[in-house]
Amino acid sequence: MPTPETPPSSAARPAFTARRILKSVLAILLTLACTLLLGLALVGWSPTAREAMAPLFSYSTQGVSGVALALTVAFILVTPAALLILLTRRRPLSWLGLALGWTLVLPAFIWLAWDDPTVRRSLAIEEISPAFDGAEKSYAVLMRYSKQHPSPEAQAFAGVKLSVPWSAAGPHEPEKWQEFLVKNRPGLEADWATLAPQRNWLAELNAFPRIADLAPARFDSNLITFQVWRTLSQRTCAMASQLALDGRGDDALATVLPMLEAGRKLEPSSRTLVRTMIAVVVQRMTQQTIVFILNRHTPSPALRERLTAALAKGNAAAGARRLVLLEYPAFFSVIPDRSRFSTTPLLSEVKSRITKPLELLSPFLFLPNATANLHGDHLYSLAALAEARELGKFSVRSQDIADSFARTQGPKNLGGKLLVVMATPSFDKVVRTHWEVEDDRAALLARVQALPH
Repeated sequence: MPTPETPPSSAARPAFTARRILKSVLAILLTLACTLLLGLALVGWSPTAREAMAPLFSYSTQGVSGVALALTVAFILVTPAALLILLTRRRPLSWLGLALGWTLVLPAFIWLAWDDPTVRRSLAIEEISPAFDGAEKSYAVLMRYSKQHPSPEAQAFAGVKLSVPWSAAGPHEPEKWQEFLVKNRPGLEADWATLAPQRNWLAELNAFPRIADLAPARFDSNLITFQVWRTLSQRTCAMASQLALDGRGDDALATVLPMLEAGRKLEPSSRTLVRTMIAVVVQRMTQQTIVFILNRHTPSPALRERLTAALAKGNAAAGARRLVLLEYPAFFSVIPDRSRFSTTPLLSEVKSRITKPLELLSPFLFLPNATANLHGDHLYSLAALAEARELGKFSVRSQDIADSFARTQGPKNLGGKLLVVMATPSFDKVVRTHWEVEDDRAALLARVQALPH
């Protein structure tokens, strides 16, 4: 008679079960690892898959096929599981097979997580905008009209209703500008009186020889509000032009010069692109207004001297370079460590779609040093072109980073590349405007210096 099989002992059964559980866990983890690698490979190397996955990596979903997206996601998720099922259909997955699988997978993850050893280009905000003696005083006056902590006066200004809706015309269109001024004179004069507190604030600010910026190098630092500068520059230029039409040319120049001087002082110490562009906009309109006045009036020697001083001391090339590099130091505030990748403010729009998994996967999606180097190399190349006034090449190069995430570039540091795309503003128009305003300033200065004494 055959000997009956001896049932496994109670001690052997738990050990057998534990091995099976461990093998199953390792097999599941291997499948998930292959899924991640396959997804990164497709998004990194396949333009078709990248286009299909665009909704996860952009603010707009227009033009993206939902069917293509669904098929891509299904392929990424189903393929590794199907391969594992196929391999284990006839025989269970052996320990040797698991070891071989992990031997192939682990080097890929090590490569994905291997960061650049150092950041090649470091730039402190103090190198762009150093502090100086007395900087705190002018900065305190400036920040009364700030976005995050406005003064009571600034809060009251936010609710002010002015009499005259602003016209699209400006002093660069003399006929339309004059028509607007004549038609709206009573209302503009009423608005000028309403803005007395803001005009006093500007006079206090302009009394400083320099206007400081002490904002920390962060994208979420407190900014000055554009509204007060825009409103003051518009109404100041309107009142100065009215005085010129009345034949009071020196009074017109005396009215507009504080606005120009404040705009000129606002730019050199700026630590943000927003503040710099506010200064540029102010300078553009005030310079156009001065041309409008000079076409009708020859200034007195005292005002000619003051106007010359306000227009002098400029370095257009250095200013263009500085404009591009201005917010590079702030970029480091969003990449201090990998764990903050999915919580950085720049990713708030996509956070709801890809949130918590990125906390675990960030070592394979985001490399801090490599990201900083990618951003720095791009900005410094742009800065050199801006400084040399190679605007055609600048336009082409500036578009490269915007298009880079749509091109094939490999699976390594996909999150960092996305962050660079989102953190890089469109500099093309900004740099062109800078050079145009500098050209206008140089031409105006030459005109003033050529006036008869």
